[in-house]
Amino acid sequence: GGRKAPKDEQSRMDEVVDALCTTLRENVPAQWQQLRAVEIIFEELAAEFDGEDPLPPLVRGALDGAKQELDELVEKVGRRVGTFDLPEPDEAALAKLRTIARLPEPR
Repeated sequence: GGRKAPKDEQSRMDEVVDALCTTLRENVPAQWQQLRAVEIIFEELAAEFDGEDPLPPLVRGALDGAKQELDELVEKVGRRVGTFDLPEPDEAALAKLRTIARLPEPR
């Protein structure tokens, strides 16, 4: 059988896990917003190119992989600390990315 951690060691491990979960709870929504902003801008770029994905397959795979990993993290951490509020990006963030991508503002 496996060695069980002494009670004070287990308590310390629980504190570390709780601190990590708190940090994730504070940072994941901002990461989600940034990822969604990039995703939205690439969708708008695709619309400019008759629906063709403007990303090379390697970059598309990286973006999709990052979103999947973030989804999995949200699910796993959510089991311990409750559901996350994952807001969509605000218009200021989207406008900044549209300027960088030289996209027109939506009508």
